[in-house]
Amino acid sequence: MDPDFATLLHRHRKAAGLTQQKLAELTGVSLAAISALERGVRRFPRADTANALAYAMGLTADERQAFSAAARRQRRPRSDGQPSTSNAVSGRARSGSEPAGSGSESGSESGSGSGAAGSGPAGAGTVAAGEAVVPRQLPMPDAGFTGRTGDLDALHSALTSGSRVAIVAITGMGGVGKTTLAVKAAHSAIAEYPDGQAYLDLHGYDTEAAVSPLEALNYLLRAFGLSGPDVPVQVDEAAARLRTLLAGRRALILLDNARDAAQVQSLLPGTGRSAVIITSRHELSGMPTAQILRLGLLTPSEGLDLLRTAVGAARVDAEPQAAQSIVEACGLLPLALKIAAGRLAARPQWPLAHLAGLLQDERRRLDQLEDHELGVRASFDVSIDDLAAGPSDREQRAAGAFALFGVPDGPDLTVEVAARLLDCDEHAALDALEDLCNLHLIESLAPRRYRLHDLLRMYARERAHASVSPELQAAVITRILDLYASAAWQSIELAFPRSGRLPWYRAQPPIVNGGRKYEDGGAALSWLDGQRPHLVALVSQGARTADVPAVSVIRLVIGLHTFYATRGHWLDCLRIFRTALEIVDDPQAEAHIRSDLGLVLFDLARSGAGHPDDSIAELHRSRDLFESAHDLVGEALALANLSHVLDLNGNYQQAINAGRQALTLYRELDDAPGATIAHINIGNSQGRLGRTAAQRASYDEAIALSTQNNAHHHLAIALLGSGVAYQQAGDLASSATHLHQAATNFKTLNDQLSLAEALDELGVTLRLSGDLPTSIHHLEEALTIATHYDDGQRHHLILTHLADSLEAAGNPTAAALHRTQAEEINRGRGSSHDA
Repeated sequence: MDPDFATLLHRHRKAAGLTQQKLAELTGVSLAAISALERGVRRFPRADTANALAYAMGLTADERQAFSAAARRQRRPRSDGQPSTSNAVSGRARSGSEPAGSGSESGSESGSGSGAAGSGPAGAGTVAAGEAVVPRQLPMPDAGFTGRTGDLDALHSALTSGSRVAIVAITGMGGVGKTTLAVKAAHSAIAEYPDGQAYLDLHGYDTEAAVSPLEALNYLLRAFGLSGPDVPVQVDEAAARLRTLLAGRRALILLDNARDAAQVQSLLPGTGRSAVIITSRHELSGMPTAQILRLGLLTPSEGLDLLRTAVGAARVDAEPQAAQSIVEACGLLPLALKIAAGRLAARPQWPLAHLAGLLQDERRRLDQLEDHELGVRASFDVSIDDLAAGPSDREQRAAGAFALFGVPDGPDLTVEVAARLLDCDEHAALDALEDLCNLHLIESLAPRRYRLHDLLRMYARERAHASVSPELQAAVITRILDLYASAAWQSIELAFPRSGRLPWYRAQPPIVNGGRKYEDGGAALSWLDGQRPHLVALVSQGARTADVPAVSVIRLVIGLHTFYATRGHWLDCLRIFRTALEIVDDPQAEAHIRSDLGLVLFDLARSGAGHPDDSIAELHRSRDLFESAHDLVGEALALANLSHVLDLNGNYQQAINAGRQALTLYRELDDAPGATIAHINIGNSQGRLGRTAAQRASYDEAIALSTQNNAHHHLAIALLGSGVAYQQAGDLASSATHLHQAATNFKTLNDQLSLAEALDELGVTLRLSGDLPTSIHHLEEALTIATHYDDGQRHHLILTHLADSLEAAGNPTAAALHRTQAEEINRGRGSSHDA
């Protein structure tokens, strides 16, 4: 029989004294393609490829003729006697590592060696067992394998406990260790598959080197003993032949780096007790018969164990903090940890703290996690480049979206934010997010919410800087700022239609596309709750990014007043106000910011952080700015805030005076809701001075005004003040009625801080009334809210009041526990405060 193309290529290359690498350089044919042709994985190259190889090897005319003949696919007679059409396989130039000779995932997955049997010309790497051929092609397992106990047990069980064909797919992001785990699991079950173990890297993420189903079938059939003309040249026939061949055997096949279900579907056994392990970055949702193992990141302890194994336990244990820092900087990604550990192992003179320091610079972290052609960045490149080279517009859009997702600072993305970021509708944004999720480039935290792994976020940021113009980056940030601003201002407009901020807001350029329209302010606040981690970072990024309009940043900051006022998070609030003051150039906007800043500084001072005088100074500056701008609405707002702060600071008569000034302006402006707040502030201070009749008159006026004008939020605030006043006066029935109505309104309005305060005071009133079970119930509700939305003041009071009610109910143990917690909060604040 004439030698086949693989044999001739190997023979002539050796005779010419050429390595595969040198031959690739001379011909322009990729190293992976030459390797596949020489091993017989790819049997029939294109004519131009065969000619290029022949001339590069210096073949004679006769040798070229024989070489070209071997390269041509021979027609085989069909079973029905009709001529069979050629089903030629493209031999186009390819790149990448050898399919059967590498345990890595597209050159980026860590863990396996390269000593796989099955390399070399056709048929090599197999051992005859009687008339059968028994391949032993598994790569060597990683000697440093650690952790993954649960995953390994699950795989071993799937491979050893069944009585039918076992198909297991391991999916996960690039670099997470899929190949390493698959090889380890295959070796652990090797005794169950005495009829052979085949390994094939499908190169699913290398457009040029991807192995077609026919090429893979050809390779597997020859691995299990078929040769020459016995190997079918059509996919269906070859797949049927493989199923027949495996039906009577117990063999294990490891298919590494599968692109999708279509690439592997024809390679699966149909009956018998063979097994297939598949690794893929895709979800492989089109394989309902496969057991899917989604491989996640290492645990912190597994990451440290990996470092100990590679670097040495003594070295790691001598610098535990530096070791932990390295593990965290590597994001618990095995590939990153192996590269970091490899650098340390090769540099025994390096302290671990040195590498930990290098990894702290996020701008260069991916540079530190590179090792020649391998590395975290190279691994991620494979996935994105594959997506960008996809045949559909949708795949290409998803690849482009990934770079844009690197523009905003923030830990995660919702569909709404992604839509504004991409400037598309939510359906298109969701498609892009899901396509990236299927490739494990992002993960889904919950419906409509996604997150990039830390290293992937750095990688996306790199791609954004490299491929997204500064103008487009600024436009992206502006669109997201406007999305948040729209929700923030809707929370104000819907709850406070006469807010003193609205005239300034309505005088600014309108928000072009701010996302959804909310039915009530509470819904807008709920959406902002989910976005809280982004707000500080986004304001900071917008302020320092050229071409982002300052008004977009300032508009968001001023609009967030209601969000922070009903949630707390004062330190977040302080940061965005100070950032805004660095860029504001509008006196009225500055006045609003300083007015709100004054309130925040006072709340922080009450928590032991800062001095009340700083707050009062800011409020005076705010009033002066409003007065200079002839803004009566703003001036009334600043005076109302000043009245509130002076009252809480113990300057009761000054508070009354400021409140009366605010009331005069609000009456002049015919602003009933504003007048309501002024009456409440005056009533608070009158009560603290013991002027109960004047206090009662102020509260009653506030309740009447807010009821007449359907100002629900102002009514709730008035009812809260009134309820506390009745409590202190001993009218517990009236107190309970007003406080219950206040709590109901605050819950409807989604004002969490005020709700906690109302429930707390209601719990105290009910304890004094003797209704201990209901008192405890409301106080526990208040404690749940305060634990999540802590303003730094109410939390310890609720704990103390709950302890009082529990003690009165005969539960001293629980009461003592809550008192201890209250004392710890007070100590943490640095000072103690009375109610």
